[in-house]
Amino acid sequence: MTIEQLRLAEVREKKAPWKKWGPYLSERQWGTVREDYSQDGDAWKFFPHDHSRSRAYRSGEDGLAGFSDDKARLCFALALWNGNDPILKERLFGLTGSEGNHGEDVKEYYFYLDATPTHSYMKWLYKYPQQAYPYDEIVATVRYHRDGTVGARASSEDDETLGRAQWQKSRAGQRFLSWPWLRGSGVDGAHEHRTAASSSGIQHAG
Repeated sequence: MTIEQLRLAEVREKKAPWKKWGPYLSERQWGTVREDYSQDGDAWKFFPHDHSRSRAYRSGEDGLAGFSDDKARLCFALALWNGNDPILKERLFGLTGSEGNHGEDVKEYYFYLDATPTHSYMKWLYKYPQQAYPYDEIVATVRYHRDGTVGARASSEDDETLGRAQWQKSRAGQRFLSWPWLRGSGVDGAHEHRTAASSSGIQHAG
């Protein structure tokens, strides 16, 4: 029996609350019906991404590589800054239904790489541009292609291609984040492949 199987047995026998903590934090709280307190019921216009850094949520939270207790009363997440953005990177950027061309759409590159069933170990990868993130350019480009709004930036690239080109041009740095919530010294197969990220918190590469 592996260490992780022992942990699962502890959960079933209610000896240890391993699943009390986990990746329960929402990826995106802005632009959702959970945060819609508008007069007309338009959740997308009421709370776009641009508001999320200066307005408090009422019904939840969000974050990068979010981790919380099962009631989301205590939440942990990652905050990054590349030295060029006007704001901290605290949550995923995207377009609301009224800003985009096919409903809300997150414009990010991130990957869930590994995890154990008890959440004792998890690994997440985020591609963060080293140059300024093209927040306004993506919104303006989509607006132009969608309805030709006067003053919007004209471009032959769609918003997704624009974002990909920006990452390639900026040589996006990779941010690995691992949550090793382990007890004791036992190591099973799921943990033998941990990188430096699991001991230092974040690994910078590229």
